[in-house]
Amino acid sequence: MAVTTRLTWKEERSLQNLLGNVSLGLLYKSSVHGNSTEKMLDKCVHQGPTITVIYFRNYIVGAFMLGHFPVMHQDFRKPSASFYFSFQKNESTKMTTAFLSTALKITDERLTFYSSDDAIFCVIPSKSIVCMHTLLRKKLELNLSSRLIYSGWEVFRVEGIKDDAGYIRKITRATQHRNGLLAELRAYKPCAGLVSEIRILLLGPVGSGKSSFFNSVKSVFQGHVTRQATVGSDDTSITE
Repeated sequence: MAVTTRLTWKEERSLQNLLGNVSLGLLYKSSVHGNSTEKMLDKCVHQGPTITVIYFRNYIVGAFMLGHFPVMHQDFRKPSASFYFSFQKNESTKMTTAFLSTALKITDERLTFYSSDDAIFCVIPSKSIVCMHTLLRKKLELNLSSRLIYSGWEVFRVEGIKDDAGYIRKITRATQHRNGLLAELRAYKPCAGLVSEIRILLLGPVGSGKSSFFNSVKSVFQGHVTRQATVGSDDTSITE
């Protein structure tokens, strides 16, 4: 029987969009393969870039690592750029990210990400506990305790990363730009009395999904599926 992830389609797509044109392959699931660092390493060692995802009742927290998992008890490697993320389990499935340089060490008891001498993020499988440093909780906008009980964790192989050099920097710049645009959109308010009608210009290359997006939005407001804009694929635009 196939082992499936607890991530929703929307959550998985959000991660793939953040990482670029990649795919996620589930390597390890604690409820299936056993809740220990040793059993996790049996499935995940020498697999390249990975994402570790920890599940709680109302949110998800995870870490992306560009290199291989280190072997157990290996001395700290040189810190490398990595990122952490959280999903708030609500209707909008909001994702928050934090970019830090960290090094990973794995022992019999725990999986720990270090920044300088501080343990930023730590998974203790024998007790189903995750510990998060104040800095990380602040960056991820999590108003939570530093020591939390989790309900499960998974590790994914990230496939499709073609350029290791500068990869995190590219993601960082793209995320900062995206977050800045979203913040401006959320904060925007037209001057009262000066705007009688709002019109939205939707821009994008041919085949990027402008018509599909328009139809989806209109269907929501109409309460049924509509296809006012013609959808298809061609070398030139087919929407009039």
